[in-house]
Amino acid sequence: MIDALWGFFRYSLLVRSSVLATCLLIGGVLLFRCVRTRETRFRSVLAVLGVSVCTCAYALTLAELVEIVHHVHFEKAFNPIARCAVVTTCLLAGGGVLFRRVWTKETRLRSALMRLGLSTASFVYAMAVAELLVYCFFAETHSAGLTLASQRWYEKHWHPINSPGYRDIEHTESDLSDAKLLCVVGASYVTGAGIAKVEDRFSNILQDRIGKGWVVANVAKGGWNTAEKHDSLMTYPHKPDMAVLTYTTNDIRGAAAAYGIAKPDVSLLLPKPPVLQSWIERSYLLNLVYARTYAWAQRETTNTIWDDYRRQCYSSEDVWNTHKNELLDIVHFCERERIEFFVLVIPNLCSIEASRPITSRVAGLFADHGVQVVDLTDILAGRDPADMVVNPSDAHANESLNREIAERLFEVIAPRATPEKRDQAVAGRGFATATGGAGSH
Repeated sequence: MIDALWGFFRYSLLVRSSVLATCLLIGGVLLFRCVRTRETRFRSVLAVLGVSVCTCAYALTLAELVEIVHHVHFEKAFNPIARCAVVTTCLLAGGGVLFRRVWTKETRLRSALMRLGLSTASFVYAMAVAELLVYCFFAETHSAGLTLASQRWYEKHWHPINSPGYRDIEHTESDLSDAKLLCVVGASYVTGAGIAKVEDRFSNILQDRIGKGWVVANVAKGGWNTAEKHDSLMTYPHKPDMAVLTYTTNDIRGAAAAYGIAKPDVSLLLPKPPVLQSWIERSYLLNLVYARTYAWAQRETTNTIWDDYRRQCYSSEDVWNTHKNELLDIVHFCERERIEFFVLVIPNLCSIEASRPITSRVAGLFADHGVQVVDLTDILAGRDPADMVVNPSDAHANESLNREIAERLFEVIAPRATPEKRDQAVAGRGFATATGGAGSH
């Protein structure tokens, strides 16, 4: 902190300007009070100009000082609207001195400048209040994490984090001494992207439904491909008795990248004008308005780009064969380790019909190898995406859909868990069918 402040005072052009302005201000006071005491228009103009220049120099210097202190303390750039509020406050203070002590004669120009100053200050303060409200009370996820509101959401809600680095509680040996372990493996759908309370995720709801005798562990990180899911299952600190692999249509990305097919850069769909880029990247209010505007304007384009990407990936025989081997590696691992294995297939919630060729192909592959599959494609077909996703900017499953997923899984898993749960399933306390149908692919 001290080094940063010393560098600021030593090298800042604004500090040098403020020092010069202070010297000129002192000299001006001496000049007008001791030498040129007679009131003339020229003297008044010079006095007004001097006070105005000094006020601007002090305002900008103070704003830069606040930004440096903020950056050192919080390790992030200072909010541009807050900086404008600091500058405006300094200018208001300087304007008060100017219009009450120096430029006291009523003129049309003086009145116009006062009105302009007050109007500008009111607008800046209103923006500052709106910025503060957005920062404090508005946080929502973005599918690609491109917005400040999304970063804010993760700061507020991304917990607990256990020792392996997953968004889950710690599962110790003592917890598992008299219980069996079920690992739900996946990526962002499993982590609960957009779900503020972990209790509302389908893995946690499944824990409540399956009851005592089982521990359900959430083994997932956002952006994982199939190979990474396989690795996480093999390296999990405790050997599971049962595993659920959550498959989404993006899981082929690792295999596709090996053949030079890169995933779309969705950040290109949010181009920022160079003049406003710094403001948009640092203001929560402007960032939200800008992202919402482009999300609405580019919603069809975004879905088309991702559908084309998936179509390219799954139509390549080389990519599919590599990906198929990745999936079968997980099947064979569970067979060797005697882990009871299930697969949950989730289509793209915004393009369910476009996902159908992919999900049916994957579900069929697992079914051919004796794996029971819960494929949500037929179940979710025809539904409004707005009723399933967490918000307009994030296509992950919302709380309601998480509850339904948990029930679908419970109906399939319950007969394999305990005699009590088997009786519940037979009595129809879960869903009547697991998929459109489970294991039928």
